[in-house]
Parts: sequence; structure tokens; C-alpha cells
Amino acid sequence: MSEEINPLPVHGGNGATDLERWITGIKTPALVINPQGRVLFANPCAVQQFNISTDDRVILQEDPTLKREILFLPLSHENKTGKVEVFNISEIPWSGGSARLVLLSEEISSRYSELAENQRLLQTLVSNLPGMAYRCKLDSTWVMTHISGQCFELTGYSREDLINNRSFSYGNLILPADRSRVWEGLNTAVSENRPYQLTYRIQPRKGPIKWVWEQGRTVFGQDGKRAALEGLIIDVTDRQEAAEALLRSEERYQRILLASGEAVCILDA
Repeated sequence: MSEEINPLPVHGGNGATDLERWITGIKTPALVINPQGRVLFANPCAVQQFNISTDDRVILQEDPTLKREILFLPLSHENKTGKVEVFNISEIPWSGGSARLVLLSEEISSRYSELAENQRLLQTLVSNLPGMAYRCKLDSTWVMTHISGQCFELTGYSREDLINNRSFSYGNLILPADRSRVWEGLNTAVSENRPYQLTYRIQPRKGPIKWVWEQGRTVFGQDGKRAALEGLIIDVTDRQEAAEALLRSEERYQRILLASGEAVCILDA
């Protein structure tokens, strides 16, 4: 938004009248709404840009996709998406009571749709992988705060079991023989602020040991400090076992050749 908005006026004897003049005069779409979402006042910019008027009802809530507060306009408004990004919210006195002044930024139909579609595609990708996506705390027990994908198929535990270590810790699924190596590799990557790739074994709740491949990175908070880890953990048991079988086969043939005591010539047909 390019316009600089002056501070709210100091309320004198005219109270809401001064405030109404100020809201009317700014070049930013603005609404005054009560706690129930009824529009008490809409300035000319809001009326022109979003076709909204007094007594319309709106919904103000945080959008999980954009991670910002969004104003949902009345669905009766034709050729409108119904979603507007909020620029600023202020508590103000209005007509002897209190209300919220909401400054609107822009209609977000295309950006919202693009983000929602990207999120849907990512979810589809993750759900089809033989593993799970995660977000976890920076500790040695992998305290999961978010899990999506085939968690149960991979570990034998539901997402609810592992999130916040409710029933079990993911870190304890890692075989004891692999834990030190995995933790050391993870710590090195985190300290160097680079992505990490780890291959190790886990013991699911039921069934045989599995090999998994993990790739992730550090997530930083708004304060610039390390906040969490995010990544993917995929079942690579078949691939790992195939590689080990090939290695055993090569070693067996080498032993046979060495034990034969005769020269062997291999011709490329």
C-alpha cells in the first residue's frame, strides 16, 4: 500500500463525527464493524472497490494458508471472491461504544487460489509418498508438532500418537545403534545452516526393521533464531536391501574367484 495513513484523530466533543470524517477522507478501503461483524460504516473506497455497505455482515478471522487475518465479505456480492486481506485493525470508540476499524489491503482471489492450489498439490504429493512430512522441535527425541502423509504405514503409530510425544517419541523408533550417528549428522547440518540428508533404521510398532531416508532443513522464526526442523522421512527399505544384496553378491563372487586359484577372463560379448 503506497499511501501513508496519518494517525487516528484525537476525539473531542464531536467524538465519532471527527473519526467518521477521517475515515471518509483516507484513500484506503476502511470499515467500522461491531463484535458481531455488522458493518457500521464503510468509507467511499470500500464501497467502490468492494461493493460493501452499512449493515452488511462480514467475518474476520485468521487464514491458515496466508497466515494473516482475512475479511470475508458477504457471499451475496456478485463477481467478488469474498476474501480481502486485512492491512490493519484498531479498536476505536464509536457511537458511545466500541468497534473495530479495519483497513483493507487488496482482494486476494488469485493469490489465495494459487496458494491453496500449491498446498493441495503438496498434500497430494506427500500423501502418495511411502513416508511422512513433519515439523519437529530442535531436540534429540524429534518431538513432532506436525505430521502429514503415511505416518501409520511407516511407523505403526498414528499422527496423534507421535505429535508432542503423546504416546511415543519418534526419536525412540530409531535403532540405538544408529542414534548417535544420526544425531551427530543432524547437529552438524543445523550448526552450518544447511539442509541435511540422513539414512538410518527404525523399529516400527509392529513388523520388521525399516530403512528410512530423511531430508530436512532448519526453520527460522521471525526473530531470526532457529525455531524448528521441517522435512520428509521416506521408507527406502526395498532400495537399501537391494543394494545390500548386490554388495553381498559381488563379495561372494570375489571370494569364489580368489579361492579358485585360476585366471579368469571375462569377455564383453
